Amino acid sequence: MTQISIVRQILLNTNAGLLPYLNGQLQTSSFSNFKAQFGFHVDEYSTQVVSNEDVVKIQTTLLLALKLLINLSSG
Repeated sequence: MTQISIVRQILLNTNAGLLPYLNGQLQTSSFSNFKAQFGFHVDEYSTQVVSNEDVVKIQTTLLLALKLLINLSSG
């Protein structure tokens, strides 16, 4: 399993994180008439079995699914 700090770094890093980037974009003049709220949820999946004629092996592949919800309101 992925350490939660890696996921937090991807999402929250002040220089390259996804959420600070989205927050900055939502504060531009294009969205100045709107109030924005956003939230997220991360799902993690990680096991895949690969087999061929001679050998069955377990290969672990990490997949992260990030679900974002952005609400914009004019009030």
